[in-house]
Amino acid sequence: MVSAHSSCGPPGRLLDLSAQLSRAATTESAVARTTALAEAVFDQPEVSVCAYDAGDDTVTAVGAAAPDASRGGGTPARIPESVVEHLAHRGGDRPADETPAATVDTEPQGSTGTAMLVPVGRNRVLRIGVRDPSEIDEAATSAVEGIAAVLETALARVDRDRSRPGAGDDPPMLSEEAEDRADADTAALRRLNELAADAAGCEETIEQLLSLGCDHFGLETGILTRVDGDECVARTVVDATETHEAGAVSDLGEPMSQVTLEVGETEAVAVADVAESTRRDHPVAEGVRAYIAAPVVVDDETYGTVTFSMGKPREDPFRQAELEFVRLLAQLISTELRLHRTERVARGNRDRTHQIIDMLPQLVFSKDESGEFLLVNEAVADAYGTTIDDLEGSTDADFADSPEEAEQFRADDRAVIESGDPKHIPEERLTTADGERRILETTKIPYEPIDGDGSAVLGVSTDITEFKQRERELERQSAAMEASMDGISILDADGEYVYMNRAHAAVFDYEPEELIGCSWRRIYPEDEIERIERDVFPELEREGEWRGETVGKLSDGRAVQQEITLSLLDDGGLICTNRDITDRRRREEDLRTLTERLDLAIEGADLGVWDWDLETDEVAFNEEWATMLGLSLDEIEPTLETWEQRVHPADMGSVETALEAHLTGETERYDCEHRMRTASGDWKWIRDVGEVVERDGDGNPTRAVGIHLDISEQRESRRALEEERDMFAQGPAVVFKWRNDDGWPVEYVSDNVTKTFGYTPEDLQSGEVPYATLIHDQDAARVSEEVAKHGREDVERFSHDPYRMVTKSGDVRWVQDNTKVIREDGEVTYYLGYLTDITERKRLEDSLRESKEAHREITAIGSDTDRDFGAKVEAILELGCDRLGLPYGFLNRIDDDTQHVIEASGTHPTLQAGESAPLSKAYCRRTIECDEVLNVQDAIDEGWGDDPAYEEFGLGCYIGGKIIVEGEVYGTLCFGDEASRAHAFDETERGFVELLVQWISYELRSDTVKQKLRQLNETAQRLMTNTDAAELASIGTESATSVLEMPMTCIWRYDEQADALVPGAMTEEVARVLDEQPTFEPGNSLAWQAFEDGSTRAYDDVQTVEGRYNEETPVRSEIIVPLGEHGVLISGSTQQHAFTDTDRSLLEVLAATVEEALNRAKREQDLRETRERLEQSNQELEQFAYAASHDLQEPLRTVSSYLTLLERRYGESLDDEAMEFVEIAVDGADRMREMIQALLEYSRVERRGGAFEPIEMSDVFQQVTQNLEVTIDEREATVVSPDSAGTVVGDESQLVQLFQNLVENGIKYSETDPRVEISMQHRDGIVEYAIADEGIGMDPEQSDGIFEVFQRLHTRAEFDGTGIGLSICRKIVDRHEGDIRVESTPGVGSTFVVTVPADGETRV
Repeated sequence: MVSAHSSCGPPGRLLDLSAQLSRAATTESAVARTTALAEAVFDQPEVSVCAYDAGDDTVTAVGAAAPDASRGGGTPARIPESVVEHLAHRGGDRPADETPAATVDTEPQGSTGTAMLVPVGRNRVLRIGVRDPSEIDEAATSAVEGIAAVLETALARVDRDRSRPGAGDDPPMLSEEAEDRADADTAALRRLNELAADAAGCEETIEQLLSLGCDHFGLETGILTRVDGDECVARTVVDATETHEAGAVSDLGEPMSQVTLEVGETEAVAVADVAESTRRDHPVAEGVRAYIAAPVVVDDETYGTVTFSMGKPREDPFRQAELEFVRLLAQLISTELRLHRTERVARGNRDRTHQIIDMLPQLVFSKDESGEFLLVNEAVADAYGTTIDDLEGSTDADFADSPEEAEQFRADDRAVIESGDPKHIPEERLTTADGERRILETTKIPYEPIDGDGSAVLGVSTDITEFKQRERELERQSAAMEASMDGISILDADGEYVYMNRAHAAVFDYEPEELIGCSWRRIYPEDEIERIERDVFPELEREGEWRGETVGKLSDGRAVQQEITLSLLDDGGLICTNRDITDRRRREEDLRTLTERLDLAIEGADLGVWDWDLETDEVAFNEEWATMLGLSLDEIEPTLETWEQRVHPADMGSVETALEAHLTGETERYDCEHRMRTASGDWKWIRDVGEVVERDGDGNPTRAVGIHLDISEQRESRRALEEERDMFAQGPAVVFKWRNDDGWPVEYVSDNVTKTFGYTPEDLQSGEVPYATLIHDQDAARVSEEVAKHGREDVERFSHDPYRMVTKSGDVRWVQDNTKVIREDGEVTYYLGYLTDITERKRLEDSLRESKEAHREITAIGSDTDRDFGAKVEAILELGCDRLGLPYGFLNRIDDDTQHVIEASGTHPTLQAGESAPLSKAYCRRTIECDEVLNVQDAIDEGWGDDPAYEEFGLGCYIGGKIIVEGEVYGTLCFGDEASRAHAFDETERGFVELLVQWISYELRSDTVKQKLRQLNETAQRLMTNTDAAELASIGTESATSVLEMPMTCIWRYDEQADALVPGAMTEEVARVLDEQPTFEPGNSLAWQAFEDGSTRAYDDVQTVEGRYNEETPVRSEIIVPLGEHGVLISGSTQQHAFTDTDRSLLEVLAATVEEALNRAKREQDLRETRERLEQSNQELEQFAYAASHDLQEPLRTVSSYLTLLERRYGESLDDEAMEFVEIAVDGADRMREMIQALLEYSRVERRGGAFEPIEMSDVFQQVTQNLEVTIDEREATVVSPDSAGTVVGDESQLVQLFQNLVENGIKYSETDPRVEISMQHRDGIVEYAIADEGIGMDPEQSDGIFEVFQRLHTRAEFDGTGIGLSICRKIVDRHEGDIRVESTPGVGSTFVVTVPADGETRV
């Protein structure tokens, strides 16, 4: 099938079919050729040419499929109205020269899914149906419209032929002239097809198309014109008259371009004789008589026109076929221009893409399905040692030095393309053009190229060679660290060791097992502990790391100097590394002494110095230079010739080469060894080293300086060293000497080579087994490169990183070498080296590295707070199985001679969580009997074949350790496999399992402690909600039994009157074991000693302790914890060593909680008693104040009355002074009465206050202003209160009194026009009322005392008052559970603030 999406089929085929259709002589042949043309475009189309009846909107098939419409044949078919409308417009009303437009019918009659209908003239319709609607797109529609246009032309000719006089049913015969024109049309179409299919460039194709048009139309000139605004530019010209030139510019109206464009973007224009047409007055008519032209449209935009013309008229008018041909020419030119534009854009995009990717250091490339490079950047081209142009279009195999690499690249490419999935390749090898092997990290993804031709792969490779080299170096450094003697340990947050390697323990002369679980303080003296805690730990907490020197304590008490590094972990623990530096300090002292001696020796070294002026060849020598040759400075001329005459002739060539290389800048310095003749005629070996120190403006050397070193003895030593190489043969190292030739033939090898490599010396020295062939293939390139490198660098001796060698039997051995370079006349001739077999060391290093990684993983699992204990155990078991290479791991709990599997990893049928087995049938029975890890390599060989454990579980190999928690055997941690093990469990593996066992023990202990602490917290909550001392003691002993599992616990409370500890609460077990509970008096018991000094006492065996109360006590273990001043808490056991440090700590926690609860109970009891006494005292004081004020008022009233009576009766008899005395006495009595009345009110605030109820505060403020109405009027005061003052719960009369006192004070202490403003606001859960005045104010320091009784700030002469008003205000506020304060500024005013709780339940 050829679809519309593929440009409507092969152009040549379509053009041939179109030409055949245009020559159809009958309706039937036209329909048949139309069907053939449609089948070349669509997949199994249904094609019919129908007669259209506008009267009933039907179409009837005609031609080959049905009788001609004119004969009334065919079956009418109705078509949709929407289609009818389009047909009526596009057919009947269409201008004669307009291309018919297709209409899509989505619901056609028949079996097709969609049909396209195109008018063919005024009364016919071309109908093409397709099964797949997706075939119909813009290209398909255009194709159908083109078919209809050709069909219309053919049928119009058939209709004309029939209408001629005498025309019958037989098809007319074409004339010879018509046949010639048809043949010419066909030939032109075929040539057009050839040009369309040709891969020539755009310019060449357009010129050929213009030439073809000139030939076909019989015209002289063909021009492709580009329209640019109002101008026309002749882009391409084919002109037989040579009167037109490409690039010529004219106005749009001058050539025929404007006329051509006016008829539409798809129509052609043709005039056989301009002089006989309507265009005769056009400016172009002066030089053009015949022309044919068509618009050129590129990407839906008018580009210009293609025009063919000549200066004389054309004999024959232009035919319809020629109009179609010129349109085809215009379409092909449009296609070429569009392709040219696309290629130009693509080239621009490609250039920009190259500019971008060429800047990338990564290798960027894309390849098609055949493996050819579509795109590469400079990095790829550089790697292959070629150019981008040469590489694009080629494959990896064309340039790769390694066929294996190219094949691997090809396989990866195919995998990505075939799967459609990206692929990440962490490492792959690429051998570059210069032979260097690089390591790449590559990502490849599939993609479709822009041209849509097949699939491709896009890749990006990053050169990680240096990274991998650094990674290997880090691995080597890590291995070196693991193999070093540095100590490593891990401590938990409590400062106890949870891991320690042997090197760390050895510093202190211990085994690791002796220190695991102990505090670090055990191995440090007291003064050093104080220094570390004082100086080191604070810095460690700030910085997270500390490094320095400390003094430790050996197991025998001696001091040891060490260098340590501390690193703080996230969980509060530490990582500590240490190194014994006692010997190093001693060596440093020795080295210091040696250095001083060496400095003296260097000062006395004889160095000959020369200074050469290159412009004059004068050379200045020092005395040592001359002395070295047995001469004096007086005997030598200071010239270059002096030196040249004494250099050995055989060495002069190499000397001049080295000197020239330095002078021209090829080498950093001049360095050469050569012989020089001494005064005695002997030859002395000299090392000559120098450097250019001055150059002129052009960079030419002008001065050089250097030294001569006498190396004769060194040269002699070299020969001696070579001669003594056989001495190595007696040791473990194997000595080799090989020539610097291909393969490195062996010249000499020590006899012990057979023991290490299996070859005899004769095998190797025969030349059949060169040294290079012994090196492992994967290491050979590296070793070879390093040897060549050192040879070029002119070094004396070098060593490789460890590499592998293959023995005669094929085994691989790791070796470490040390190689000496032997040169003659500056050229490397031999290599002499010795090899040490380090295979076992490498195995240990690998094991240590794996162990270190396992330690890191254990730490990560233990510190993962997102995992519970079960999840951590599961992870530990999986880690153990992976590290040991065993399929099964399980944690067992041993209880009542039964093994219970708590957690398991693997698929063993009986070793699964929840399974149990008798201990007698388990491997664990032997495991718990061992102090170390139990390991079995081969159960049968080691005598387990008849053991019940082997019969029960069938484990061929096994390793496990016992778990101790709080001094008791908890269970075991084990790993195993049904098969036996190929090699024994090594020390690292056993240590790893022991570390896992210790971790499980620690976690179990921590988990138990956490549970007990949670339960103690619950006990604390119970204790804090109880205030009865007896019940508190009972709760404490009960908790010791239920939580701490200490059934023998009791509390002795201190009886102050008896000055003794008397029995308080006790558990049932205490009552059962002890018949009678003693009373402990001062000095007669261990309990009293603990109570007296306030410190905890713990005894592993009470019966061995002096000072015990009962010599015959059944108690063996005992912990006594003081309860402050309340007594002691004692827990005991009839067993020795019954309590651990954890038990002691937990009991101290319980005791501290009980002590605090007893303190709280005592404080509350004291508080209750004090409150009762205060309440009684307040009642008595209030009664006294009330009675006193009441009793004092009577005599005051009497005094006042008699004084008034005296004034009234005898006033005329009394002089002025007497009257003044009377007035003073009356005034004093009145003030006294006011004061007594105020005191009475003060005492009544609490005693006679009214009931609390909701009060509208706006009513309170209104009552205040009414009560003070007279005062307000007299002082002309202003009192402002809020419109909405809220509601509070309180005593209305007292609230009125409160705010009235405050408002009245504001008026009183204002000098003129008093203004008092009351405001309210809600703030932080309270309501706040502020009473602000503009009075005289006060000093802020006086604000605290004004609420005290009788506290006055002014004299009575200044302001009247009793000094009790504000005290009454405070008492009212206190009763309402509020607060009152004052904010004041002298001369500005005061603001009294009353705060009220906001919630309705709390009184104001």
